[in-house]
Amino acid sequence: MRPSRSTILRSHKLPSPRATLVLGACFAWLVVLLIVDPMPGTVHGDGYYTWLWARSIVFDQDVDFERDYEICDDPWGLRHTQQGDVINQWNPGPSLFWIPILLFDVATDHPALHHRDPRYRLGCIGPLAERAVRGSLIAGVLTIVIAFVVARRAFGEGPALFGAVAMGVLTPLTYYATMLLSYGHAASAATGALVVLAWDRERRRPSRWGWVWLGVATGLAMLTRPQNAVIAILPLCLWIERAWGRIKERDGRGLGVLVGWGVVYALVTALVFAPQVWQWWDSQGELFFLPQGRHYLRWGAPRLDKVLFSTSNGLLVWSPILYVAVIGLVMLAWKRETRSMGLPLLLFFAISTYVNASVYDWWGALGFPGRRFDSVSVPFAIGIAAVASEVVERQRRGRSVALGALATAIVVVLGAWSTGTQVGVAQALRTDVAHSSERMWMDIWGRIARPVREHVGNPLAWPASIPFAIRHRISPRAWDVAGAPELFFHEWLTLARRAEEATFDFVERHQELLVGFDEDVRTIQGRRVRGVREGYARAIVPISWPEIGALRFEVARPPDSEGPVHVWLELDGEDLGSWRVDPTTRELRVPVMREHQGICELRIRVVGGWLGFGKMEMLDPEPAPSVEEAAHLRAIAERRRAWRAARHGDAPAEP
Repeated sequence: MRPSRSTILRSHKLPSPRATLVLGACFAWLVVLLIVDPMPGTVHGDGYYTWLWARSIVFDQDVDFERDYEICDDPWGLRHTQQGDVINQWNPGPSLFWIPILLFDVATDHPALHHRDPRYRLGCIGPLAERAVRGSLIAGVLTIVIAFVVARRAFGEGPALFGAVAMGVLTPLTYYATMLLSYGHAASAATGALVVLAWDRERRRPSRWGWVWLGVATGLAMLTRPQNAVIAILPLCLWIERAWGRIKERDGRGLGVLVGWGVVYALVTALVFAPQVWQWWDSQGELFFLPQGRHYLRWGAPRLDKVLFSTSNGLLVWSPILYVAVIGLVMLAWKRETRSMGLPLLLFFAISTYVNASVYDWWGALGFPGRRFDSVSVPFAIGIAAVASEVVERQRRGRSVALGALATAIVVVLGAWSTGTQVGVAQALRTDVAHSSERMWMDIWGRIARPVREHVGNPLAWPASIPFAIRHRISPRAWDVAGAPELFFHEWLTLARRAEEATFDFVERHQELLVGFDEDVRTIQGRRVRGVREGYARAIVPISWPEIGALRFEVARPPDSEGPVHVWLELDGEDLGSWRVDPTTRELRVPVMREHQGICELRIRVVGGWLGFGKMEMLDPEPAPSVEEAAHLRAIAERRRAWRAARHGDAPAEP
């Protein structure tokens, strides 16, 4: 897979007419999606607050949002929150792509500047905002171009073209560059691409300014999303490789120079990222501010299988071309001649996966699944190009004349798949609540795949669903429900329990997760239940927050039942005891002493007759975790309000 010298020389020339035509067609397709605009309104949700950065910089010439929240809408109440005032938990980086368009509209006296509604006139919402966020398309196009340039250096034009176009139209980048424009993910992909470009150039052709440009690119990537700091693994691997070479050569002077460049890189990165740090300090009195609260990251409980393979929101399930990308990165890391390129990229993907899986709402709330992998877009394109290069090489050796046709068919099929799913999500299909694939999967594309899914589950989720099925002795299709966002979800900031998401439904919602229960549902005294005859049964329960105080079961027995039955319960190895259920018993409250999270197994044994189960509600311990967290948040809010009052000369505001 090592390119020839002629390939390397050609990689520094302009693209061929064929490549220009293909890239032009790709860009035209993105423009078509932008014009069609299946998303009803492009500035809302996270994107509304992300947009306010550009509005504040252009109209107010500052990055304090006090005035923005006065004259503009504040739908999520960030002017006064439980952890401080005037908080904007999004970042300024995407504004780099939006401000030029906004400045042009201001300079040319756009009609919206004279609108009678001050929110339109001052760019809060309306034409000025909707037009400016189209700069996200520019970010998407820039990402594709950089992917092509970097991949062409390694594999030549053909595989690079395939990798760049596949990444551009078959991954979440399409969605955020053409539909959900006000979110910062297209900008994050573009700035992450700049880091890969600078890293690859410095790796191949060391230069005096290489580490400076790496620092600039890393700082820009962090400005779009601070968690993009993990991309520093690329320059770190390069620095370690060179330092090890200096040590082996006993080149003390060279090692000292390299240490100096490492310091320069860190300082430049910090300098470019300084506007965000300064805004945190000026607004909240903190240099490193986590707006989502201290519980937002759960480093000890990453949902690795779900963030990749969840039918509801998994990266690889919703963008299956990325299976090819991951295979390509592994190939590059495995082969000695490409290891210096492949291993850092694979490490970057692995660390990004761990970070994204550790986020409290690992599914990414509302939006197209996999959005938090935006900065890995160019590495994905490189992985796809690596596989394409291998296909071309095998064809050249005459090993398979059908590989080219197969690759073309894959692109066509996955292209239709990607467009269908992204348009479906854009048409207001919510992905921020826990539900099974009948809603998340089947409603968009499932009519074609229904027979397969009904027997063996979603094939694209098999790397997780098959081990899950073997471990729990259940059908792989149950993963479509168990691999969705878990139950017993608590708000990560306040730890308040969401009651509607704390209930396991034995009758309808979670029937796929039951083993040993009756197929039929009965109605007993107005309550619908699913029964267990004398013997054992199991329920697979996905649990988010680990601290359960008690389980409350709705139970029922037929009116003509005689005498009690006994039910024994066990949750993931914790013996919850044996309980007597009389014909008049309607509810069981079962204390839980240990912590349980992730996919857990509830074992049930019924002795003495038939017992029906309706719902199981997971309850907080006493006192609830939200009580302690409320006191913690009050203390933080008081300190931050005092800082803001002293800093800005205002009286402390009341929440």
